[in-house]
Amino acid sequence: MSERQVDITIEAPRELVYDLLSDIEAMAIWSPEVVRCAWLGNAGGPNVGAQFQGWCRNGRRRWSTISTIVVADPPAAFGWRV
Repeated sequence: MSERQVDITIEAPRELVYDLLSDIEAMAIWSPEVVRCAWLGNAGGPNVGAQFQGWCRNGRRRWSTISTIVVADPPAAFGWRV
C-alpha cells in the first residue's frame, strides 16, 4: 500500500481552502477522472470516520472507490484514505 501526501501553499484564507477541499461532492469540479462523489450511510459531512463513494472515468475505463475521512481538523488539515 502506498501513501501520498501533498503540501501546497495557497494564498487564500485557511477557512475557505478547508471548505473547498472538504466538499467531496464538488470533487468532480477539481478532478479530470472523478465523475461524482456522495456520502455513504448517515455521514452528513467531513467528519473523521465518515465514508464516501467516488465514481471515476478515464476513457472507457470506469471504477468506483470507497474512502474514509481520517483527518478533519478545520481549518488546518483534511485527509482521507481510499
